[in-house]
Amino acid sequence: EDLILEGIAREVISKVQNLRKSNDYEIQDRITIYYSGDELVDKTINQFEEFIKSETLANKIVKKEDLTESCDLNGHESKLDVERIEK
Repeated sequence: EDLILEGIAREVISKVQNLRKSNDYEIQDRITIYYSGDELVDKTINQFEEFIKSETLANKIVKKEDLTESCDLNGHESKLDVERIEK
C-alpha cells in the first residue's frame, strides 16, 4: 500500500507542477494546493503532505469540495487547483 500511496503522491506533484505552469506562476512562487478526492487520496495527502509541499513550494494543502479541475491520480478521480500566495 505504501508504494501505491507514494505513486499517487508523485502524481499529485506532477499535476500541481502542470497547473503552476499553465497559470504562468514563477518557479519561486509559493502556492496553496486545493484538492478533493476519495479516501485513498486523503490518506496519500495525510501521509505525504510534507513531501508534496516541499516538491511544489506549497505552504499548505487544503481539502475543498467545489473544485472544477478534474484529474486522474493513478485511477482515482480527483480535483486539484492551485492559488499563488501573494507576497
